[in-house]
Amino acid sequence: MGGHWTQSAFDILTGANTGIGKETARDLSGRGARVLMLCRNLEKAEAAVQDIRAADPQARLEVHPLDLSSLASVRACAGRLLEAEERIDFLVNNAGLMVSPKSLRTEDGFDAQLGTNHLGHFLLTNLLLPLVEKAATEDFRPRWTLLRNTRISA
Repeated sequence: MGGHWTQSAFDILTGANTGIGKETARDLSGRGARVLMLCRNLEKAEAAVQDIRAADPQARLEVHPLDLSSLASVRACAGRLLEAEERIDFLVNNAGLMVSPKSLRTEDGFDAQLGTNHLGHFLLTNLLLPLVEKAATEDFRPRWTLLRNTRISA
């Protein structure tokens, strides 16, 4: 990924307060990136920041609210980022529901898993693509990715 990524990267990560997301935030910040943690539960996100900073006081971590089950929240979060940031080097879509009751719906009326795991990320990514594209240079290609920890039941 080269020096650009490690020295001045701005990375955005959804679902960064536990599990794979928290460890990804730890790794990216440990490489010198400024990491914006987009999380629904801000208490858990702040606890994750404290935990990461206990081992790495120089970690550049920020927490912003994002509820992927609400398309209004996704639009509001993306709007704030589009106004405040110049670019995004690495967008990691990680947040998601593992198992939810079939009757659970988003505020927009979608199945909770579909809305959170797919539609919210799809909208967020599409709204933030202009910032991802701005990070591109001759020597650096910005990236977006989807992380998933899939549980398969027999």
